[in-house]
Amino acid sequence: LAESSQLIRLLGAWVLQEGARMAAKLSQSGRPLFVNVNLSPFQFDDESLAEQIIGAARDAGAPAEMIRLEITESLLMSRGDRAVTTLDAVRAEGFKIAIDDFGTGYSSLSRLYRLPVDILKFDRFLTQAAERHEGANAILSALVGLARTLGMISVGEGVETDDQARMLRGHGVDFSQGYFFGRPVPAAEALA
Repeated sequence: LAESSQLIRLLGAWVLQEGARMAAKLSQSGRPLFVNVNLSPFQFDDESLAEQIIGAARDAGAPAEMIRLEITESLLMSRGDRAVTTLDAVRAEGFKIAIDDFGTGYSSLSRLYRLPVDILKFDRFLTQAAERHEGANAILSALVGLARTLGMISVGEGVETDDQARMLRGHGVDFSQGYFFGRPVPAAEALA
């Protein structure tokens, strides 16, 4: 609804500002944590997006390296050069770029090594399928190796059980996320 009504630009700017404020608080607390902010493909239609991202971090006093910007595979296909130009600009400032839900979209593996991406987040479907199907397990293993070879961090999404967490560790996935580790909580509770 936000994307179809163009509200996404205002909402996206607010989320960036709030994410930067949280990153500043985490930085002051000395905790080695990151704030991930999802970006909509529609935000990339705004040529000033890189300046908005950099400005939000600067205004909040947040170190850029504590903010990870999450994009979808489809963004890179639909917004192409404009997206890459924006991502190059923010990455040069120290922000990290993650492809969210990797493995479910429109990946072009032949282009992956040229994209300004630091993190591959494997979709929860792959995490859950790899636990039950040998073929999905082989794909997960190959993707972890690909990420490692390209110097990218790998993240397994949708972890709901201890067995899934162990399986991902066994594949050498760098980080995991999901309800097994915790459910979303208000910011104050997360800091506590």
